[in-house]
Amino acid sequence: MAASLTGNPERQKDTAPQPKKSLLAVPVGVKNKAVVDKLVSKFLDAGGFAVMLFHYDGAFEQWADLQWSNRAVHVAARRQTKWWLAKRFLHPDVVADYEYVFLWDEDIEVDAFVGATQDPQSCSLTHGSR
Repeated sequence: MAASLTGNPERQKDTAPQPKKSLLAVPVGVKNKAVVDKLVSKFLDAGGFAVMLFHYDGAFEQWADLQWSNRAVHVAARRQTKWWLAKRFLHPDVVADYEYVFLWDEDIEVDAFVGATQDPQSCSLTHGSR
């Protein structure tokens, strides 16, 4: 059998395709650490999510005490706007591995978010009073 740049075709038949994950990307500042902790915990508890935090205040060391911190990708740059980091680091080559990308503002409370599941098409925001 001839060599292939995509690997051994016989071996590819035997391996099941890996389910695509979703990416939760959040520009964060340490002032909103409690809100972000709640948000990230909800997504990670649902399963199937990878997390990338953009520390626009540069204070990524102060997040190490959170239970999930070592499972997240931390990107820090001082004196940048929230969205500059996302624009700079959510390159098409990075997001290509994900079926869905959630770019979430740290100021949005997660209480109204229903459906952080492995099926992002079922996610929604609830409106109205409780």
